[in-house]
Amino acid sequence: MQRKYQKYNWSSIFLLCLTLFLPSQQSVAYAEPSDISTSGASYTIGPDMNGQTTITVTGNGAVVTLPEIYATLGVTNTNPSVGVKCGTGPLLQSVSSGVWQLNASLHIGTNVTLNLGADSGSTEIKLCSQTPQAQAKNLSARKVIQSEEASVSASTVITPVYSSFVVLRTYNGIINIDKAYIHSFDPTTGNFDTNVDDGRAYLLAKYKAEMNIRNSELSYLGSADGESYGIAWRDVNNTAPGSPLLTRVTGQVIHNDIHHNYYGVYTFQAQGMTFRDNQFHDNIGYGFDPHDYTHHVIVDHNQSFNNGRHGFIISRGCNNFIFTYNESYNNFNSDPGEQAQGFMLDPGADGTVKASSYNNAFSNNSAHDNEGYGLRILGSSNNQVLDNHFYLNKQGLVLDTNSTGNTIDHNQIEQNTAYGLLTQDTADSNIINNNTVNANGNSGIYLHSSNNRVSGNIVSQNQQAGIALAQSSGGHSVLDNQVLSNTMSGNLTNGLDLRIGVTRTVVVSNIIDSNISHGIFLTTGSSRNSFVHNIIHANQKYGIQGSGATTLLNTWSENQIYENVFGAISLLSGANANLAAPINLSIVNNVVKGTAIPNATVEIFADATKQGHYFIGRTTTDASGAFFYPLPGALPAPYLTALVIDTQGNASVLSGAVLAPVAPTVTPTDLPSVTPTATDTPSATPTPTNANVPSATPTNLPGITPPATNTPGATPTNTNVPTAPPTATTNPNATPTATIEPSNTPVINGTAGNKLFLPLVQR
Repeated sequence: MQRKYQKYNWSSIFLLCLTLFLPSQQSVAYAEPSDISTSGASYTIGPDMNGQTTITVTGNGAVVTLPEIYATLGVTNTNPSVGVKCGTGPLLQSVSSGVWQLNASLHIGTNVTLNLGADSGSTEIKLCSQTPQAQAKNLSARKVIQSEEASVSASTVITPVYSSFVVLRTYNGIINIDKAYIHSFDPTTGNFDTNVDDGRAYLLAKYKAEMNIRNSELSYLGSADGESYGIAWRDVNNTAPGSPLLTRVTGQVIHNDIHHNYYGVYTFQAQGMTFRDNQFHDNIGYGFDPHDYTHHVIVDHNQSFNNGRHGFIISRGCNNFIFTYNESYNNFNSDPGEQAQGFMLDPGADGTVKASSYNNAFSNNSAHDNEGYGLRILGSSNNQVLDNHFYLNKQGLVLDTNSTGNTIDHNQIEQNTAYGLLTQDTADSNIINNNTVNANGNSGIYLHSSNNRVSGNIVSQNQQAGIALAQSSGGHSVLDNQVLSNTMSGNLTNGLDLRIGVTRTVVVSNIIDSNISHGIFLTTGSSRNSFVHNIIHANQKYGIQGSGATTLLNTWSENQIYENVFGAISLLSGANANLAAPINLSIVNNVVKGTAIPNATVEIFADATKQGHYFIGRTTTDASGAFFYPLPGALPAPYLTALVIDTQGNASVLSGAVLAPVAPTVTPTDLPSVTPTATDTPSATPTPTNANVPSATPTNLPGITPPATNTPGATPTNTNVPTAPPTATTNPNATPTATIEPSNTPVINGTAGNKLFLPLVQR
């Protein structure tokens, strides 16, 4: 169907004359040519290297149109001297006013410009492309075509019959298309050519060429045979050792309807292109497919839908793309084991030299209702994904293997049938900030990788955990992630879930509330993780639960844990060595007394319902296990509880509650960054401990040294370990002088937030 041009009326034609001549090995040899000359342009008719009858236009600076070519060819137009042409009749056929049919290939040579379109006397161009007859000449052997995409493993076997279709191409010249309808045409059926197995007509700009397409419709073009994907821009390197990578081919593609091609558009080593306000739809493979080292491309306000593979993909060394306001939807791959993603970045095919696609920016795009992922980043690094909307896909956004240093910020990821945002094994050192991840069919954010920073996200109403971390099957341990200042609310299992192989996670200043199971759940060897200054509230089971004998050395400190239905903290099956809570808690002369393991840290909390709503302060036990803590005066809640942290970093459950004699008079604001500050009472003069507090990096397992590498841009973690605090002494006949720390608030220094101090825990 002819496209209606409603948005733009482009009146100018962009003409550039380039000055590079073909090297000898790139020249096309013709047998027994027929030469015709006209003012500024020369025409040669003969077979090309594939035996296709070809009209070649040469002439430095010549500008031609189809009516001019037709008029110049004259009698030669009907009598090719050699070669087999497609169809019957003239090589260039005038069907009706403005409608042309090419029955021979048209080659635009160096520094020649071809103008096609309404303003150049060609509103419709039919490219002969037909199913070959049994007696057709120049049949080629069957070809095995391996996909150039990393995401496609299967090969395609085709039998191109070059005499059965034509090619519109330029080597080092310019093709301008404006307000034209270009499509394949089978003269034996009077319709489009829909059979791609034997080859099909296509457009190509190659070497130092330029092809500009505006306000046009291009359809039913291309096949799997090498560069003949439909509409293609391609440069080729010199084969001499040490030759530079060439990326000279270019063009502008603006306001077009591009459909039912093999690929919608394809580039290879192109540069400086713009794709704006196009529709890429119903193509056999990809809608939009820039490849090998294509760079500095603007992709703006396009739609890609109903394609047989990904809507948009850039592959193998593509860099400095800017994707803005594009929409990708309803893309579906019928091949078993393959999926069509909305957007895709990858490093190239298996079996080739791979190269990361890097320094690309995606902003304000949307991907929805795709068979696979909204966006998949595979083996690609240092890309920015900002303010996009990924919804109703299988998965929202996936950072796949070897994808590092990417920034995922302020995206909306919702209602995908599996995970919202997933990082796979070796997708390390990414920044995942300020995203809204809601109502996905599995966990909202799931990390299988290390050294990532996950901060400021709102993760709610997901079918599994809000944020989950676990080692993937056969993968590496999940180390040194930071989970900072997120909100995990109303998820259908746990708010935060840490499982096998998860070590040295720093969890600070999060709000974890109203989840259907636990606020925080640790199991199966999750160890040396630190949980500081979080609000853990109104979860339907425990605020924190640890389970399993290998779940060890996990520290929770200065958190606000309250109104959880089953209780504040639970340890099962040897988690944290089943460290016992303080016992014999009492208040005498406004001093809290109790007993716990010797030489450990004790934290005191106040709560209205015998959990740990308000952190009051801390003290240490002496060699006998006794501890004392002078109350600071008015308390925010009537009950006091306590937990203990041993010198290895294991934290206990809360103790039984004791009713404080001081009526509550203060109700602090529940903010992750604010904790009630204790004040000294007149009856006790506390002796302050060493003000230094240790790093958030948990204690190392024997023989294991944690990596020194931090998340890019992060402030290096402080690794100073403080001197052990002095122990308290007991005197039953006197008011004790206790070693205490009033509610010190943990500090995160630097924008990356990974200089974190935990209180009195030798990590």
